[in-house]
Amino acid sequence: MKKLYILIIACSMMNIVTAQQKYPTVTNKSSKPIKESLHQDFPEQKNPVLQKNHNLKTTNSIINTVDTIIAYDTSNTQYKRIIQIFNNYGKKSVETNEIWQNNSWINSTKLSYTYNVSGNLLTNIYEIWQNNNWIYQSRNSYTYYDTNANPNNLLVEFFVNNTWVNFQKVFYTYNTNKNLIRELTMNWNNTEWHDGSLDTLTYDTNGRLHSKLRKLWQNPWANEEQYIYTYDTNGNIITKLYEEYMNTYNADRYTYTYDTSGNMLSSIQEEWYNYYWKNSNKIVYTYDTVGNLLTNFTFLWENMIWKDNYKLFYTYDANNNLINEEYNQLYNNVYSFRYTFTYDTTGNSIAGKSELWQNNSWVLSPVLVDNLYVFSNKNIIYKVNWYPEYLVRYEASFGTISTGIKENNDINTFMIYPNPATSSLTINLRQLTMLQNTKVYIYDIQGKLLLQQAISQPQTELDIEQFAKGIYVVNIKNDKHTLVSKFVKE
Repeated sequence: MKKLYILIIACSMMNIVTAQQKYPTVTNKSSKPIKESLHQDFPEQKNPVLQKNHNLKTTNSIINTVDTIIAYDTSNTQYKRIIQIFNNYGKKSVETNEIWQNNSWINSTKLSYTYNVSGNLLTNIYEIWQNNNWIYQSRNSYTYYDTNANPNNLLVEFFVNNTWVNFQKVFYTYNTNKNLIRELTMNWNNTEWHDGSLDTLTYDTNGRLHSKLRKLWQNPWANEEQYIYTYDTNGNIITKLYEEYMNTYNADRYTYTYDTSGNMLSSIQEEWYNYYWKNSNKIVYTYDTVGNLLTNFTFLWENMIWKDNYKLFYTYDANNNLINEEYNQLYNNVYSFRYTFTYDTTGNSIAGKSELWQNNSWVLSPVLVDNLYVFSNKNIIYKVNWYPEYLVRYEASFGTISTGIKENNDINTFMIYPNPATSSLTINLRQLTMLQNTKVYIYDIQGKLLLQQAISQPQTELDIEQFAKGIYVVNIKNDKHTLVSKFVKE
């Protein structure tokens, strides 16, 4: 059950945008892994549950959304298709995963999301496809203090014997600056809630995370681990201390340096060993003149010297999009692999692949590091490969959503249903005050116009029975409004 819970939490975070370049990930290929927090490597990268969502009522903007991703396995055969549906404000509402079997796409899993009027996540539900039906598996439900996207609790449930059963509950407490200071996790034991873990966080006078202490309930509370951070005058982390208290005391210390632009130049990990600090590994970074990461050289401490471990090289196109990430393993034997990405004119990665250097040529192959990402505007918006799927390449199609149109910033202005649809689609323009010269256009994801029809009533039903299964874009236009949404035909 715990493994399934971790998978669900991971899936629910996929739509969180992660910076591509500013802070390179601290990695390690030594036999002893770096002990990093599950939710954060740097305090600036907050737990995604607590990240603020954009307000729905924004100024005019266009959001690029990845509608469909087709991923291929080691035989270069299509293996998985991910279909995503977004609401009018760019929030993911449904993500469906399908598997290629017997020359057709078969439903596999589905994640559904709901939001409040401020755009904060309320629920995400995980389902699997069994016997031609969607079967509930788990549900995460959030409640909030206010519209500032700070939840006061999270409830995790599993669907057992046709009913939702409690599994875990998390309570959040904040200070007056809306910084998280306490996180209490409780577990359900069939009849009542029991304490599980308690995180206590402190901040410096500038509001930066200073420490995070985790305790486990062992009647009474017992310390498990702690992180302590220090910063330079520019707010960059210069040291991070990790301490582990369970069973025996262990500790790791990280030291970071930066250039004048705030790009990380180096990181050194030390381990507490026989009552003194011992070097473990070191990473050195270089950048181009605009701040793109160019190299990542990692060294291991052996026999009192730093020895080469591996090297990473990055290249970019003229628009500073990452097009190649090449990894050279130098420790013990030479081992090389790379990721390459292709972009459209707006900076969306429409293709990506992983390759291994074999017999003097690059061949499609799964590799040790799962970095097969989909990018948009230099941000990671989706991770394609999750161990142990062994996916080697993908193709992605993107759509755009117009958000915050001044005459149409109320979420109730425009509705389409059902979604997914099978034979008919209803369009409800219940709050659109002017219908003169209003037309609806439906396009496939390649941009081909399939239907055009005038609308004279607030509610109109369209016949889509002849449409093939897939994702479609609905565009409604008149002299004052432009409305865009999507639906899935099943």
